[in-house]
Amino acid sequence: MIRRSDTGDSIEDFHEMVPATVSVSVPEGTFAFEIEIEVHYVDSDLNRTDSRTERKEVEIRVQDDRGPNKDPLLDGPITFTEVLGYT
Repeated sequence: MIRRSDTGDSIEDFHEMVPATVSVSVPEGTFAFEIEIEVHYVDSDLNRTDSRTERKEVEIRVQDDRGPNKDPLLDGPITFTEVLGYT
């Protein structure tokens, strides 16, 4: 899921990772989801910034993946956004 050059020991390693497809099995069948992650620094007002800060916005997008030549069932990806901070 993460780039080969990254070690996976820092949240930044997940920024612009190669999208991954994860399959989930339930009694009704197996469903595939494409997962994308972006990580951005944010300032004290939670605006994205190019400067390194102690706050990072992590955005995870999940979209159903029905395979080639089939439209997803969801109108758009489910998006989860959280700001992580440390001091």
